[in-house]
Amino acid sequence: MDEWENPWGGNNRPLLTLYMDSSAQGECPLVIDDSTPSCGSSRFGCWTCTVVTKDKAMESLIQNGEVWMSPLLKYRDLLAFTTDPVNKDTYRNYKRRSGKVSYQYAKDGEEISAERKHVPGPYWMKYRQQWLKDLLEIERDMNAQGHTITLITEPELHAIRQEWLKDPNEPDWYDALPGIYREVYQKDLDWVIDDQSRFDASDADLLMQISQGFDVEPEMVMKLIELEVSMEGLSRRQGIFDKLGTILRQDWGSLEEIKLQQESLQKRNDRDIHQGEVAQLEAELQILQRRIADVSDTSLLTSEEKEHVN
Repeated sequence: MDEWENPWGGNNRPLLTLYMDSSAQGECPLVIDDSTPSCGSSRFGCWTCTVVTKDKAMESLIQNGEVWMSPLLKYRDLLAFTTDPVNKDTYRNYKRRSGKVSYQYAKDGEEISAERKHVPGPYWMKYRQQWLKDLLEIERDMNAQGHTITLITEPELHAIRQEWLKDPNEPDWYDALPGIYREVYQKDLDWVIDDQSRFDASDADLLMQISQGFDVEPEMVMKLIELEVSMEGLSRRQGIFDKLGTILRQDWGSLEEIKLQQESLQKRNDRDIHQGEVAQLEAELQILQRRIADVSDTSLLTSEEKEHVN
């Protein structure tokens, strides 16, 4: 690699060392044709990627002296742990971002009546908040140790905050992200101030208390109020009824409550279907009874009356 000048400048030795240390097999050869073997066991890309079970490249780098990367590997392995199907129900919301509970489709040859496992949605807000704090702490500590590294940018933090505030299932009315950043870095960023009278933690607490007395989910009331605020001041509220219907049709409550509601709706639907069949059979029966009665009446007529009828 030293025989040829790097076309984009710089020194190739750090790259060569990186590939060498990232493979337990030693130096990865420079592939120049189809006959050149590849080390094949190390890979590079997003350091939080969970497509592979283990990040062998990072593990080898740590074993070869890059111990400072250990917190990154631990963080990445935690994310990989949450993607295990056994653990998804713990870390992920039971509702999709549409606000509905989804279930797996029946596979070919499978009984339609077989119980379907529900498909998890996004991560619960509490885990997202904790993992963001952990990431910021790793970034802070690494820079304090002399490693100039950025694990998450300020624009990304601003975008995440807006996503949390407008989350379809768990709107972060407590606006936790600025507090998390302040707790880690002891300073504030130039956060955007919402001028639409956005609700805060005290409003959320008040809704929680009031909703308990009316047997209604506070999150549903939150989303309805958010919709009202977003439409405030508009001369035409086009589509507002569709938006209201979308919110009201979402699955609200715990997973157990939603399952009971769906079972009740299914039973009612089955009953309605059977009632339709019964009504159709009763109508057909009445027609047959009328025809039988007509035939009976005709059979009682005399021959002269029958000729008159004909």
